[in-house]
Amino acid sequence: MSELAQICREAAALRARGVPFLLATVVRVSGSAYRRPGARMLIADDHWIAGSVSGGCLERDILLRGPFRTRGGAPVVVTYDSTSDNDVSWGVGLGCNGVVDVLLERIDERTALDVTRFVDECLSAEKPGALVTVIASDDPSVPIGARVAARRGRIVASTLCEAAVGNALAHQALAALARDIPGSHVHVSCGVTILVELFTPSPHLFVVGTRHDALPLVTLSRTMGLRVTVADACGSASTRARFADADRLLFGAPEEIARAVDAHLRAAVIVMTHDYERDRDYLAAIVGTRARYIGVLGPRARTARMLADAQVKLTDDILARLHAPVGLDIGAETPHEIALAILAEMHAALAGAPAYRLREKRGPIHAEENRAAYAAESTEPRPQRDLA
Repeated sequence: MSELAQICREAAALRARGVPFLLATVVRVSGSAYRRPGARMLIADDHWIAGSVSGGCLERDILLRGPFRTRGGAPVVVTYDSTSDNDVSWGVGLGCNGVVDVLLERIDERTALDVTRFVDECLSAEKPGALVTVIASDDPSVPIGARVAARRGRIVASTLCEAAVGNALAHQALAALARDIPGSHVHVSCGVTILVELFTPSPHLFVVGTRHDALPLVTLSRTMGLRVTVADACGSASTRARFADADRLLFGAPEEIARAVDAHLRAAVIVMTHDYERDRDYLAAIVGTRARYIGVLGPRARTARMLADAQVKLTDDILARLHAPVGLDIGAETPHEIALAILAEMHAALAGAPAYRLREKRGPIHAEENRAAYAAESTEPRPQRDLA
Protein backbone atom coordinates (compact mmCIF):
# COMPACT_ATOMS: atom_id res chain seq x y z
CA MET A 1 0.00 0.00 0.00
CA SER A 2 3.03 2.30 0.29
CA GLU A 3 2.97 2.99 -3.47
CA LEU A 4 -0.67 4.04 -3.27
CA ALA A 5 0.08 6.23 -0.26
CA GLN A 6 2.79 7.96 -2.30
CA ILE A 7 0.34 8.51 -5.16
CA CYS A 8 -2.13 10.06 -2.71
CA ARG A 9 0.54 12.35 -1.28
CA GLU A 10 1.62 13.52 -4.73
CA ALA A 11 -2.01 14.02 -5.78
CA ALA A 12 -2.67 16.14 -2.68
CA ALA A 13 0.34 18.29 -3.52
CA LEU A 14 -0.95 18.77 -7.08
CA ARG A 15 -4.43 19.68 -5.83
CA ALA A 16 -2.92 22.24 -3.47
CA ARG A 17 -1.21 23.88 -6.47
CA GLY A 18 -4.37 23.68 -8.55
CA VAL A 19 -2.73 21.33 -11.07
CA PRO A 20 -5.01 18.74 -12.76
CA PHE A 21 -3.61 15.26 -13.27
CA LEU A 22 -4.19 12.02 -15.13
CA LEU A 23 -4.71 8.80 -13.18
CA ALA A 24 -4.16 5.45 -14.90
CA THR A 25 -5.53 2.32 -13.20
CA VAL A 26 -5.21 -1.33 -14.17
CA VAL A 27 -8.82 -2.51 -14.06
CA ARG A 28 -8.74 -5.95 -15.68
CA VAL A 29 -6.12 -8.53 -16.61
CA SER A 30 -6.44 -11.67 -18.71
CA GLY A 31 -3.45 -13.97 -18.89
CA SER A 32 -0.05 -12.92 -17.62
CA ALA A 33 0.80 -9.34 -16.61
CA TYR A 34 3.30 -7.60 -14.36
CA ARG A 35 0.71 -5.71 -12.28
CA ARG A 36 -2.75 -6.69 -11.11
CA PRO A 37 -6.05 -4.76 -11.04
CA GLY A 38 -5.79 -1.77 -8.74
CA ALA A 39 -2.24 -0.77 -9.75
CA ARG A 40 -2.09 2.96 -10.46
CA MET A 41 0.09 5.58 -12.10
CA LEU A 42 -0.07 9.37 -11.69
CA ILE A 43 0.79 11.81 -14.50
CA ALA A 44 0.85 15.60 -14.41
CA ASP A 45 2.35 18.24 -16.68
CA ASP A 46 3.47 15.50 -19.09
CA HIS A 47 5.56 13.93 -16.33
CA TRP A 48 5.37 10.52 -14.71
CA ILE A 49 4.89 11.47 -11.05
CA ALA A 50 4.31 8.27 -9.09
CA GLY A 51 3.14 4.66 -9.25
CA SER A 52 3.24 2.18 -12.11
CA VAL A 53 0.88 -0.03 -14.12
CA SER A 54 3.46 -2.43 -15.56
CA GLY A 55 7.13 -3.21 -15.46
CA GLY A 56 7.76 -0.17 -17.65
CA CYS A 57 6.09 -1.43 -20.82
CA LEU A 58 2.88 0.60 -20.70
CA GLU A 59 4.01 3.73 -18.91
CA ARG A 60 5.59 5.34 -21.98
CA ASP A 61 2.45 4.89 -24.09
CA ILE A 62 0.20 6.22 -21.33
CA LEU A 63 2.48 9.19 -20.78
CA LEU A 64 2.48 10.03 -24.51
CA ARG A 65 -1.10 9.17 -25.49
CA GLY A 66 -3.04 9.34 -22.22
CA PRO A 67 -3.79 13.08 -22.36
CA PHE A 68 -4.95 12.75 -25.99
CA ARG A 69 -7.18 9.78 -25.26
CA THR A 70 -8.93 11.67 -22.45
CA ARG A 71 -9.13 14.99 -24.31
CA GLY A 72 -12.93 14.84 -24.21
CA GLY A 73 -12.88 14.84 -20.42
CA ALA A 74 -14.58 11.48 -19.93
CA PRO A 75 -12.73 8.43 -18.53
CA VAL A 76 -11.76 5.78 -21.09
CA VAL A 77 -10.53 2.20 -20.89
CA VAL A 78 -7.56 1.32 -23.11
CA THR A 79 -6.74 -2.31 -23.86
CA TYR A 80 -3.15 -3.50 -24.28
CA ASP A 81 -2.96 -6.96 -25.85
CA SER A 82 0.36 -8.82 -25.80
CA THR A 83 -0.98 -12.23 -26.75
CA SER A 84 0.54 -11.73 -30.20
CA ASP A 85 3.66 -10.04 -31.51
CA ASN A 86 1.70 -7.04 -32.82
CA ASP A 87 2.36 -5.03 -29.66
CA VAL A 88 6.08 -5.02 -30.46
CA SER A 89 5.52 -3.30 -33.77
CA TRP A 90 3.68 -0.34 -32.29
CA GLY A 91 6.14 0.25 -29.51
CA VAL A 92 4.75 -1.31 -26.33
CA GLY A 93 6.35 -4.74 -26.35
CA LEU A 94 4.78 -6.10 -23.17
CA GLY A 95 6.30 -9.54 -23.43
CA CYS A 96 3.91 -10.86 -20.76
CA ASN A 97 1.46 -12.76 -22.99
CA GLY A 98 -1.59 -11.12 -21.46
CA VAL A 99 -4.33 -8.56 -22.00
CA VAL A 100 -4.38 -5.51 -19.72
CA ASP A 101 -7.23 -2.99 -19.50
CA VAL A 102 -6.24 0.42 -18.14
CA LEU A 103 -8.71 3.10 -17.04
CA LEU A 104 -7.53 6.63 -17.86
CA GLU A 105 -9.21 9.58 -16.14
CA ARG A 106 -8.56 13.26 -15.75
CA ILE A 107 -8.90 14.57 -12.20
CA ASP A 108 -9.29 18.23 -11.22
CA GLU A 109 -11.32 20.37 -8.81
CA ARG A 110 -14.53 19.47 -10.67
CA THR A 111 -14.12 15.71 -10.25
CA ALA A 112 -17.11 14.40 -8.33
CA LEU A 113 -15.33 11.47 -6.67
CA ASP A 114 -11.56 11.83 -6.60
CA VAL A 115 -10.11 8.37 -5.96
CA THR A 116 -6.87 9.72 -4.52
CA ARG A 117 -8.71 11.91 -2.03
CA PHE A 118 -10.97 9.04 -0.93
CA VAL A 119 -8.08 6.61 -0.50
CA ASP A 120 -6.03 9.21 1.37
CA GLU A 121 -8.90 9.69 3.82
CA CYS A 122 -9.09 5.92 4.37
CA LEU A 123 -5.36 5.58 4.98
CA SER A 124 -5.14 8.64 7.23
CA ALA A 125 -8.03 7.50 9.42
CA GLU A 126 -6.81 3.86 9.35
CA LYS A 127 -10.28 2.81 8.26
CA PRO A 128 -10.88 0.39 5.37
CA GLY A 129 -12.67 1.81 2.34
CA ALA A 130 -14.36 0.12 -0.61
CA LEU A 131 -14.60 1.55 -4.11
CA VAL A 132 -16.70 0.18 -6.97
CA THR A 133 -15.89 1.53 -10.46
CA VAL A 134 -17.73 0.87 -13.73
CA ILE A 135 -15.17 -0.31 -16.30
CA ALA A 136 -17.52 -1.47 -19.09
CA SER A 137 -21.12 -0.50 -19.84
CA ASP A 138 -23.60 -0.49 -22.73
CA ASP A 139 -26.01 1.71 -20.77
CA PRO A 140 -25.62 5.47 -21.52
CA SER A 141 -26.95 6.26 -18.03
CA VAL A 142 -24.11 4.28 -16.47
CA PRO A 143 -20.87 5.68 -17.94
CA ILE A 144 -17.41 4.21 -17.63
CA GLY A 145 -15.76 5.66 -14.55
CA ALA A 146 -18.99 5.96 -12.53
CA ARG A 147 -18.31 5.09 -8.90
CA VAL A 148 -19.67 4.25 -5.49
CA ALA A 149 -17.51 4.59 -2.34
CA ALA A 150 -18.12 3.14 1.12
CA ARG A 151 -16.45 3.54 4.49
CA ARG A 152 -17.41 2.82 8.11
CA GLY A 153 -20.21 0.55 6.97
CA ARG A 154 -22.05 3.13 4.85
CA ILE A 155 -22.01 4.70 1.39
CA VAL A 156 -20.12 8.00 1.53
CA ALA A 157 -20.18 9.01 -2.16
CA SER A 158 -21.69 8.03 -5.50
CA THR A 159 -21.64 9.44 -9.03
CA LEU A 160 -24.44 7.17 -10.31
CA CYS A 161 -27.86 8.54 -11.21
CA GLU A 162 -29.41 5.24 -12.32
CA ALA A 163 -31.08 3.98 -9.12
CA ALA A 164 -31.11 0.23 -9.77
CA VAL A 165 -27.45 0.09 -10.79
CA GLY A 166 -26.50 2.50 -8.03
CA ASN A 167 -28.13 0.28 -5.41
CA ALA A 168 -26.48 -2.84 -6.83
CA LEU A 169 -23.05 -1.23 -6.79
CA ALA A 170 -23.64 0.10 -3.29
CA HIS A 171 -24.38 -3.46 -2.20
CA GLN A 172 -21.10 -4.61 -3.75
CA ALA A 173 -19.15 -1.88 -1.92
CA LEU A 174 -20.70 -2.71 1.46
CA ALA A 175 -20.13 -6.44 0.86
CA ALA A 176 -16.43 -5.77 0.18
CA LEU A 177 -16.17 -3.92 3.49
CA ALA A 178 -17.86 -6.78 5.29
CA ARG A 179 -15.53 -9.39 3.76
CA ASP A 180 -12.49 -7.36 4.84
CA ILE A 181 -10.18 -9.04 2.30
CA PRO A 182 -7.77 -6.47 0.79
CA GLY A 183 -7.38 -6.41 -2.97
CA SER A 184 -9.37 -6.03 -6.17
CA HIS A 185 -11.62 -8.18 -8.30
CA VAL A 186 -13.74 -7.76 -11.43
CA HIS A 187 -17.45 -8.52 -11.24
CA VAL A 188 -20.56 -8.17 -13.42
CA SER A 189 -23.58 -6.58 -11.75
CA CYS A 190 -26.82 -5.28 -13.32
CA GLY A 191 -25.34 -5.73 -16.79
CA VAL A 192 -22.25 -3.59 -16.20
CA THR A 193 -18.69 -4.70 -15.48
CA ILE A 194 -17.19 -3.29 -12.32
CA LEU A 195 -13.90 -3.26 -10.46
CA VAL A 196 -14.38 -3.77 -6.72
CA GLU A 197 -11.48 -2.59 -4.55
CA LEU A 198 -10.90 -2.69 -0.81
CA PHE A 199 -8.28 -0.31 0.54
CA THR A 200 -6.74 -1.06 3.92
CA PRO A 201 -4.07 0.87 5.82
CA SER A 202 -0.46 -0.21 5.53
CA PRO A 203 0.83 -2.27 8.45
CA HIS A 204 2.36 -0.32 11.31
CA LEU A 205 5.44 -2.18 12.50
CA PHE A 206 6.51 -2.11 16.15
CA VAL A 207 10.13 -3.11 16.63
CA VAL A 208 10.49 -3.89 20.34
CA GLY A 209 14.19 -3.70 21.02
CA THR A 210 17.05 -1.32 20.31
CA ARG A 211 20.10 -3.55 19.96
CA HIS A 212 22.33 -3.38 16.87
CA ASP A 213 20.24 -5.86 14.87
CA ALA A 214 17.08 -3.78 15.23
CA LEU A 215 18.48 -0.95 13.11
CA PRO A 216 18.63 -2.91 9.79
CA LEU A 217 15.05 -4.04 10.38
CA VAL A 218 13.90 -0.46 10.90
CA THR A 219 15.87 0.80 7.90
CA LEU A 220 14.56 -1.87 5.53
CA SER A 221 11.00 -1.38 6.79
CA ARG A 222 11.17 2.34 6.10
CA THR A 223 12.59 1.63 2.63
CA MET A 224 9.53 -0.51 1.96
CA GLY A 225 7.27 2.37 2.97
CA LEU A 226 6.11 0.93 6.29
CA ARG A 227 5.41 3.11 9.28
CA VAL A 228 7.67 2.06 12.15
CA THR A 229 7.60 2.56 15.91
CA VAL A 230 10.72 1.59 17.86
CA ALA A 231 9.89 0.60 21.42
CA ASP A 232 11.80 -0.47 24.51
CA ALA A 233 11.92 0.04 28.25
CA CYS A 234 14.15 3.12 28.03
CA GLY A 235 16.26 4.98 25.53
CA SER A 236 19.45 7.00 25.79
CA ALA A 237 20.32 10.00 23.65
CA SER A 238 22.52 7.81 21.46
CA THR A 239 19.69 5.30 21.02
CA ARG A 240 17.32 8.06 19.97
CA ALA A 241 19.87 9.32 17.47
CA ARG A 242 20.43 5.85 15.95
CA PHE A 243 16.70 5.36 15.37
CA ALA A 244 15.93 8.89 14.24
CA ASP A 245 14.49 7.58 10.95
CA ALA A 246 11.68 5.74 12.75
CA ASP A 247 8.25 7.34 12.65
CA ARG A 248 8.05 7.20 16.43
CA LEU A 249 10.17 6.27 19.44
CA LEU A 250 8.24 4.86 22.38
CA PHE A 251 9.92 3.95 25.65
CA GLY A 252 7.77 2.55 28.40
CA ALA A 253 6.28 -0.41 30.22
CA PRO A 254 4.80 -3.40 28.37
CA GLU A 255 1.25 -2.20 29.05
CA GLU A 256 2.01 1.15 27.44
CA ILE A 257 3.46 -0.50 24.35
CA ALA A 258 0.45 -2.82 24.14
CA ARG A 259 -1.94 0.16 24.22
CA ALA A 260 0.01 1.78 21.37
CA VAL A 261 -0.20 -1.44 19.34
CA ASP A 262 -3.97 -1.64 19.87
CA ALA A 263 -4.37 1.91 18.55
CA HIS A 264 -3.53 0.68 15.03
CA LEU A 265 -5.80 -1.33 12.77
CA ARG A 266 -3.04 -3.44 11.19
CA ALA A 267 -0.19 -3.63 13.67
CA ALA A 268 2.73 -6.04 13.42
CA VAL A 269 5.18 -6.54 16.28
CA ILE A 270 8.70 -7.97 16.42
CA VAL A 271 10.00 -8.69 19.94
CA MET A 272 13.81 -8.60 19.95
CA THR A 273 15.24 -6.92 23.06
CA HIS A 274 17.66 -9.86 23.65
CA ASP A 275 16.76 -9.66 27.35
CA TYR A 276 14.80 -12.67 28.57
CA GLU A 277 12.69 -10.92 31.19
CA ARG A 278 11.91 -7.94 29.00
CA ASP A 279 11.05 -10.14 26.03
CA ARG A 280 8.82 -12.23 28.29
CA ASP A 281 6.93 -9.25 29.70
CA TYR A 282 6.52 -7.52 26.34
CA LEU A 283 5.38 -10.72 24.65
CA ALA A 284 2.86 -11.45 27.41
CA ALA A 285 1.34 -7.99 26.95
CA ILE A 286 1.39 -8.03 23.14
CA VAL A 287 -0.32 -11.41 22.61
CA GLY A 288 -3.37 -9.83 24.24
CA THR A 289 -3.57 -7.08 21.61
CA ARG A 290 -5.17 -7.17 18.17
CA ALA A 291 -1.76 -7.22 16.42
CA ARG A 292 -2.13 -9.14 13.16
CA TYR A 293 1.44 -10.49 13.27
CA ILE A 294 3.67 -11.16 16.29
CA GLY A 295 7.24 -12.28 15.71
CA VAL A 296 9.74 -13.32 18.36
CA LEU A 297 13.47 -13.46 17.68
CA GLY A 298 15.20 -16.49 19.14
CA PRO A 299 14.74 -20.26 19.49
CA ARG A 300 11.29 -21.83 19.73
CA ALA A 301 12.09 -23.31 23.16
CA ARG A 302 12.93 -19.85 24.54
CA THR A 303 9.57 -18.47 23.41
CA ALA A 304 7.74 -21.47 24.85
CA ARG A 305 9.46 -20.93 28.17
CA MET A 306 8.61 -17.22 28.19
CA LEU A 307 4.95 -17.90 27.53
CA ALA A 308 4.87 -20.55 30.24
CA ASP A 309 6.61 -18.30 32.77
CA ALA A 310 4.12 -15.50 31.97
CA GLN A 311 1.25 -18.00 32.33
CA VAL A 312 -0.11 -17.10 28.91
CA LYS A 313 -2.98 -19.36 27.87
CA LEU A 314 -2.31 -20.23 24.23
CA THR A 315 -5.41 -20.02 22.08
CA ASP A 316 -5.85 -20.81 18.39
CA ASP A 317 -6.03 -17.08 17.71
CA ILE A 318 -2.68 -16.43 19.38
CA LEU A 319 -1.03 -19.37 17.63
CA ALA A 320 -2.29 -18.16 14.26
CA ARG A 321 -0.63 -14.76 14.78
CA LEU A 322 2.51 -15.87 16.59
CA HIS A 323 5.70 -16.52 14.58
CA ALA A 324 8.45 -17.99 16.71
CA PRO A 325 11.14 -18.25 15.66
CA VAL A 326 10.40 -15.29 13.41
CA GLY A 327 11.32 -15.15 9.71
CA LEU A 328 11.59 -17.31 6.63
CA ASP A 329 14.39 -19.84 6.27
CA ILE A 330 16.52 -18.12 3.63
CA GLY A 331 19.87 -18.97 5.16
CA ALA A 332 20.10 -15.61 6.93
CA GLU A 333 23.12 -14.98 9.16
CA THR A 334 23.84 -11.25 9.32
CA PRO A 335 21.49 -8.67 10.87
CA HIS A 336 20.60 -7.36 7.40
CA GLU A 337 19.80 -10.85 6.13
CA ILE A 338 17.73 -11.58 9.23
CA ALA A 339 15.80 -8.34 8.69
CA LEU A 340 15.02 -9.47 5.13
CA ALA A 341 13.84 -12.88 6.36
CA ILE A 342 11.58 -11.26 8.98
CA LEU A 343 9.97 -8.77 6.62
CA ALA A 344 9.49 -11.39 3.91
CA GLU A 345 7.57 -13.63 6.32
CA MET A 346 5.59 -10.73 7.74
CA HIS A 347 4.56 -9.54 4.28
CA ALA A 348 3.50 -13.03 3.24
CA ALA A 349 1.52 -13.61 6.42
CA LEU A 350 -0.34 -10.31 6.18
CA ALA A 351 -1.01 -10.81 2.47
CA GLY A 352 -2.25 -14.35 2.97
CA ALA A 353 0.45 -15.78 0.71
CA PRO A 354 2.13 -19.19 1.19
CA ALA A 355 5.71 -17.87 0.68
CA TYR A 356 7.29 -20.59 -1.44
CA ARG A 357 9.44 -20.49 -4.58
CA LEU A 358 7.43 -19.30 -7.58
CA ARG A 359 9.04 -21.96 -9.74
CA GLU A 360 7.34 -24.56 -7.52
CA LYS A 361 3.92 -23.02 -8.04
CA ARG A 362 1.68 -24.69 -10.58
CA GLY A 363 -0.51 -22.37 -12.60
CA PRO A 364 -0.48 -18.56 -12.85
CA ILE A 365 1.62 -16.52 -10.45
CA HIS A 366 -1.38 -14.37 -9.56
CA ALA A 367 -4.00 -17.01 -8.81
CA GLU A 368 -6.40 -15.14 -6.55
CA GLU A 369 -8.40 -18.25 -5.72
CA ASN A 370 -5.23 -19.92 -4.41
CA ARG A 371 -4.43 -16.93 -2.25
CA ALA A 372 -7.97 -16.80 -0.89
CA ALA A 373 -7.75 -20.49 -0.04
CA TYR A 374 -4.44 -19.98 1.74
CA ALA A 375 -5.87 -17.02 3.67
CA ALA A 376 -8.72 -19.22 4.86
CA GLU A 377 -6.32 -21.98 5.84
CA SER A 378 -4.09 -19.53 7.70
CA THR A 379 -6.83 -18.94 10.26
CA GLU A 380 -6.43 -22.56 11.35
CA PRO A 381 -3.97 -23.35 14.16
CA ARG A 382 -0.39 -23.46 12.91
CA PRO A 383 2.22 -26.12 13.67
CA GLN A 384 3.41 -23.88 16.54
CA ARG A 385 1.17 -25.82 18.89
CA ASP A 386 4.34 -27.25 20.40
CA LEU A 387 4.90 -23.84 22.02
CA ALA A 388 2.27 -24.82 24.56
